[in-house]
Formats: sequence, structure tokens, C-alpha cells
Amino acid sequence: MSEIRQIDPFSVCAIPVSICCDDSILGQATGFFYERASRLFLVSNWHVFSGRDPSNGQPKDQIGFRVPNKLRFSFHPVNDLASVCQVTMPLSSSEGLSTWIQHKSHGQRVDVAAMQIDFDALAKQNNTTIRPFTINGAPQVNDMLIMIGSDIFVLGFPLGIMKTGLFPVWKRGSVATEIQIDVNDLPSFIIDTATREGMSGSPVIARSAQGYTDVGGGGVMAPGVFTQFLGVYSGRYVGGIDEAHLGIVWKAAAIEQIIDDPAPGDFEPI
Repeated sequence: MSEIRQIDPFSVCAIPVSICCDDSILGQATGFFYERASRLFLVSNWHVFSGRDPSNGQPKDQIGFRVPNKLRFSFHPVNDLASVCQVTMPLSSSEGLSTWIQHKSHGQRVDVAAMQIDFDALAKQNNTTIRPFTINGAPQVNDMLIMIGSDIFVLGFPLGIMKTGLFPVWKRGSVATEIQIDVNDLPSFIIDTATREGMSGSPVIARSAQGYTDVGGGGVMAPGVFTQFLGVYSGRYVGGIDEAHLGIVWKAAAIEQIIDDPAPGDFEPI
């Protein structure tokens, strides 16, 4: 049990997600839970929820051109870290309406989506208490100055690897563009890291063990580790044999934009 207590609080926030069409698994991804106005949401990429390429709206499944109709995910409940809960959620209602939401202004151009999960209802079905860890509930600061070259970590499950159960791999990287400047006028920035399939939807964090500089330019020097959630990783820029190891991160603000002013999950052929 002493080993359990020493687990990093952010390691229980990233969860594995299976993208399913009926009984077939189309792919693996990563997700996390986010709390907003006392509601809990599963957050991952738009392309994870839709099963489509956001650049053209076409199915990512290259065999049968299938799209997912449910997501299956597992997590540790906060009241029992030694236990595992597995949940399967449909991506549309019996009336054919999307159960997930996307960015209202930018749609699939912002590769982030969310689904509200009623954990009270799930708890009643299972006659137990189910409460997940949330990324914005983990101990962190919110005023860290993030500069180009700053260290970041992408927490996920590359290639679906779960060698240590539900605890993710931490892939180190660095901020590769000025984080205050949106890429393509969308709420995103670029990181330098060698990520792999299965890490779509991973939370991205900044971390310092030696104090930090706040956004006002002042130094915060205190014992301990300082962490700040930055956003959602969504994929690499791919360019052939000499591809640059560059990835896209959607800023945390995009999540709250989606939750506060949602649009039903949908797609447009481009």
C-alpha cells in the first residue's frame, strides 16, 4: 500500500480509451476527466469520438471505413485506487442524437470533444460509489509562465501499451512555438516530442521541481513539485521519412469553451 501512496497524482488522471464499433475495437486512445460547474466530462480528441479525420471528415478506419458507436474506458475510482472501473458509453442516443459535444465556433477544426458522464447514475446501477480523478482536481498551480523551450510531459498510452496497468507513460517534450500565439488562429500550440499512436487525447502538463516563474515575472521558490495542466495532445505533424517530431496541443481553454457553449458532435466533409 505504501507504493500506492507514492503514485503521482497526475498518473491517475490519464486513462486508456478503446474506440469501438459494436464488438470490434477500431483503435486505442487516451482521455481524462474534467470537472466544470459540478459536472464531469470525459475529454479526448474530436477524431477519437467521431472516428474521422478532422482534415476531411473521412473515416480513419482504412479497412471497412467503419466509425465508432461507443467508447470503452477504464479508470481508478478515487475511493479505491486498487480497484478498476470499466465503462462503455454509446456515442449516440436511441434517437440518433450525439451524446458528445464539440467546439461550437470551429467544429472539427478544434480536435477536442467531450462527453458528460453521470457518475451518480452509474453508481446506482452498480450499487457502489464511483468517482473518477479529474485533471483539474489534481494539485497544481495556474500561473506558471510557460515559455518556448519549457519542459512538458504528455501522459498517455502509446500503441495501447499498459505495462503498468492503468498508469500512463510520461513522454517528455518541450514547447516548440510561442504559447501565447495561437497556431492557425486556433487555440493550440506545437510541442517537440516523439509521441505515437494511442496517445491521442492525452493530457499535457508542465512541471518544475525547482520553483517556477509566474506570469507576472516573479519567482516562486518553495519546496515541492509544481505542475500545471496545459491542454490536450491530438497528433503529430507527419512528413515522411524525415518527419519532424512535432505534435499539436489544444489549450485547456478550448475544453471550457466546448463545455460552456457546446455544439452536438458532428462532422463536415472537407
